[in-house]
Amino acid sequence: MMKKMRYAFEAIFAYLLFGLFRLLPYRVASSLGGFMGRFLGKYMAASRKARKNLATAMPELSETEVRDHILDMWDNLGRIMAEYPHLPKIEDKGVVDIINEEAFQRAVDKGKPIIFVTAHIGNWEVLPFVINARLNAPMALVFRAPNNPWVDRLLRRIRAKGTPEQLAKGPKGAKGIVKIIRDGKNVGMLVDQKMNEGIPIPFFGRNAMTVTSVAQLSLKYDCTVLPVYCERYHGSHFKVNFLDEMVMTSSGQIGKDIEANMRRINEMLEDWIRKIPGQWLWLHRRWPHKKSDHERLEKKLKKTKST
Repeated sequence: MMKKMRYAFEAIFAYLLFGLFRLLPYRVASSLGGFMGRFLGKYMAASRKARKNLATAMPELSETEVRDHILDMWDNLGRIMAEYPHLPKIEDKGVVDIINEEAFQRAVDKGKPIIFVTAHIGNWEVLPFVINARLNAPMALVFRAPNNPWVDRLLRRIRAKGTPEQLAKGPKGAKGIVKIIRDGKNVGMLVDQKMNEGIPIPFFGRNAMTVTSVAQLSLKYDCTVLPVYCERYHGSHFKVNFLDEMVMTSSGQIGKDIEANMRRINEMLEDWIRKIPGQWLWLHRRWPHKKSDHERLEKKLKKTKST
């Protein structure tokens, strides 16, 4: 009962904010969201988790730098929330630049299904709208559903205007991804979250459970792996940065190939995050901190090495 009440209050708050931001001009809404994020974020308990993660990943930073990056993270999250109702018309607002579109075109010209590899950087929700609308490369989106079903329904409804095919992570979603790729279609995957499944792969120098879907799917179904990430600048403007195709290592030893390719992907994510640390979502429990998490990771690592 308490959970349902909490979900109800969260949903009411989310729908009210959504309505407010939809009424405001895009840039005003984004600025207001950023202000709210910075003001409220520093009082939230989640800031302690973000600070711990940032200090773990980048211990060379000073306390002032850590604090500033966390504030920037909350600013970015507040803006993302405010920008949601404007996403379906983001292409009409003249706020998105595409960098290295040639890499995108080369991937399309290969005629294979494309796995767009990205992360929770900038406003990652902008990517499917731009790729589908401006670049005319429809893709299915794989996402982690929020725990609150009413909030999940709201976000799905917004995303559907740019990405009709949405797949929640899980066994059902995994089957859906395989079907989409077999049908020759494209899929977008955020690969920077902590997952219970996967294998331990170094991330900022420490092992972190890493989902292996990108490597497995690309090797099995001969997909093109195209990295892309969103970078925020001037508050409410974005750069959609395409990198060159990541050709997957394929030696015939599938287990080693998967591990090697996911190492490369994690290293690439590190480069993105180091470039704009205040725009990554530091709230994930990406590394094990509790003793039980360490023990679970060690067991998984031993199992991985023995196979």
